Amino acid sequence: MINTKDAEKNIKEFMNKHGVKGFLILYFAKYLLKVLKFQLKSKLGEVDAEKDPGFIFFTKNGKITNTSDIDKYETELYEICKQKAKIIVEELENDKKFEELLKGDFSKIKDTSLEPKFEKALHDILKDLGTKNGNKI
Repeated sequence: MINTKDAEKNIKEFMNKHGVKGFLILYFAKYLLKVLKFQLKSKLGEVDAEKDPGFIFFTKNGKITNTSDIDKYETELYEICKQKAKIIVEELENDKKFEELLKGDFSKIKDTSLEPKFEKALHDILKDLGTKNGNKI
């Protein structure tokens, strides 16, 4: 388990290397991946290794046949989510309301009027992203 000091060091190194934009891409990619996996699993109710659409091609008689295929599948899903996350962040960058935040100026972070604006912007971006060219997220 990582201690607080090491965690802070890791976060600072990450932010220095990737900045706010990199953090948001990572955050949204992980978020989209989690939502996608939840959607795949919720289609069936209880998760069943024989019927779970996330793993159905990697099981035989309820047993995983090839873990490297699952790892590859997870990586491919994450890469798709990461590409979508980049689009989300680019769209947010184009919105002047969030310009300072995306450049790392957090002086307005306590401005409570930004939260509903951010939620609406994110909702609109996800809606547009989910319907562009007939694609689903």
